[in-house]
Amino acid sequence: MFDLHQSLKGFSGWEDTPAPEDEAAPSPFIDEPWRKIKGWGESTRKELKSEIQDLKPERFDVPTFNVILTGQIAAGKSSFYNSINSIFSNRVLPTKATSGEMGQSFTKQFKMYPFTHNANIRIGDTMGLDVNSSEVDIRNIFKILDGHVPNLHEFQSDEEFLPDNPDYILHPSLAERAHCVALVINANKLPIMQHCQVRKLKNLAVGIINRGIPIIVVLTHLDEFHPEVSEDIRKTYRSGLLKDLVVKLRPMLHGLPENLIFPVINYHKEVELDVGMDVLLLYALRSMIYAAECYLENLTAS
Repeated sequence: MFDLHQSLKGFSGWEDTPAPEDEAAPSPFIDEPWRKIKGWGESTRKELKSEIQDLKPERFDVPTFNVILTGQIAAGKSSFYNSINSIFSNRVLPTKATSGEMGQSFTKQFKMYPFTHNANIRIGDTMGLDVNSSEVDIRNIFKILDGHVPNLHEFQSDEEFLPDNPDYILHPSLAERAHCVALVINANKLPIMQHCQVRKLKNLAVGIINRGIPIIVVLTHLDEFHPEVSEDIRKTYRSGLLKDLVVKLRPMLHGLPENLIFPVINYHKEVELDVGMDVLLLYALRSMIYAAECYLENLTAS
């Protein structure tokens, strides 16, 4: 088992050994933020929402930016989508548990959701990966990214989607392919992730990178990974624990740049919107659309 908690010992704030009684326990927060953002208030939330609502792919001759969510089962892919919709609806929307969140996944559906607050954006939800996922599951995810899989197609466990299937899209257009992949990972479970799960995520990342599709990592369950952050979310980028986690995660994803990894807290117990939570979520979404825009720009320029 890959034990990131063990490997992170020695970093500031991660040591399990209690401090002597006559010494104050070291703070898990560092003095200077390891990432700077515009702010945590209402003006930043409004600005980010406005930017996202104004983004359009018209000059690339495609109707929508296509962002595909994948990653771990129960990491919060559907909750991320629901949280984004909550922000733009100005209220926390009800959600329901997915099969992955219940710890099982028999039928796996690929579904593209139109983003009603900007018709130029579509967000696709796919099956996740866990210890029981096979190489077939990974290859099916690649077929989604390549545009071969139609919307609402249901995958059966260990059944590969092949060209002899009548629903298979043989020659997908750019409008049917993925323009960005959001890799959703549970920050709280990452330190105890089993080696087989690490290997599968690495294989998935390699396939995405080889296709030239940009990856944005969404680190969910920040409030469980570092509970003190949820008490004051403005301290997110002063968390030494989170900084160390990001540093250790990068090699797992073949050196993915730090500024493509976004910690978030999805709405799951709150009944009112929180400005700080919204800011984290909106920065993640904006980066996905920016990445999709750069991908399309590079394709059309070549």
